Amino acid sequence: MFEVIKMENYTKETYDKTMELRKQNLGAKRISRILKIPKGTIDGWLYREKKPKIISKKYKIAQEKNKRYLTGSGWNRKTLPEVAKKLSADLAYICGVILGDGYIDKRSGIELLVKDKDFAEIFALYLRRWSTLAPKIYKYKYFVACLNSREVAKFFIEDLNKLVNQILKIRDERTICMFLRGLFDSEGSALYDKKRGIARVSMRITNKKIAKYTRYLLAKIGISSNFYIKKRKMKQWKTCYEVAIQKRQMQKLFLEKVGFSIERKQKVLGEACCAEFLERADIPHHGWYRKAEIEFLKKYYGSIKVKEIVDMLNNKFWDGNDVRTLNGIYTKASDLQRVEKW
Repeated sequence: MFEVIKMENYTKETYDKTMELRKQNLGAKRISRILKIPKGTIDGWLYREKKPKIISKKYKIAQEKNKRYLTGSGWNRKTLPEVAKKLSADLAYICGVILGDGYIDKRSGIELLVKDKDFAEIFALYLRRWSTLAPKIYKYKYFVACLNSREVAKFFIEDLNKLVNQILKIRDERTICMFLRGLFDSEGSALYDKKRGIARVSMRITNKKIAKYTRYLLAKIGISSNFYIKKRKMKQWKTCYEVAIQKRQMQKLFLEKVGFSIERKQKVLGEACCAEFLERADIPHHGWYRKAEIEFLKKYYGSIKVKEIVDMLNNKFWDGNDVRTLNGIYTKASDLQRVEKW
């Protein structure tokens, strides 16, 4: 048996001696016996262009490049800095995503699996900024953004509820808005029906507490919303809770303060807020009037008088069931205008 020498002890002289023996047509096995060095090491020197660390240029370059990793301050760290454990806008966004589509695995870290590439990239960006660690993005049917760190997973398992309670009590509007954005990016949707002129921003979730927290925080930043209980089919029928923003002014405020990080959702919301249409909320007691009829009245009399005119027409001519025509509406409205002298 030969004595095994550790690789870090190999010197330039040992390497040169190996090359000299090779020139004498000795094989790796024979050289290994003579120098008492493992045959695998000799094979690397002779046939795979490897060298001892002390004279290897590749090793020196790699060592310089990875100096920050070797000192424990680089992106390959798995430990979480103490500063990151304090509530911030970035951490609030991450909490919102985790409460929605995010997933915590105590053995590996946190993960987000979505169909929108920009959502995965943005989530990874916030993870990197917050933790100073290196998240990964890859595609497996869907886009996956993950941060492999048991310490990060442990932090969220233990402190997520505390962080949510802090967000509920905090007065900083930016932190609240970032938390809401994370939730709406995960579970929210923006719909805009151009034909009917109806826009809707909503969030559906199976956790009643989170739905109520969302409505409370929206009210805290001045956005009114409605709350609905609905049935939703997943693997089986489940009760889900919907927070809906239906008024146009509130949707505009949501766009300004919260918005979406996902481009397709933000685009729909932007189109809806910029479009010129009259909300059904302007005539809450006469929802059975078609959009074309309201637009017609608005064109001739202005949106300020529309509700007043609709009330008068209903009281005098219609009860909501008879057939109406645009020509009939125009004639009767003109008659009322002459009588009432608008």
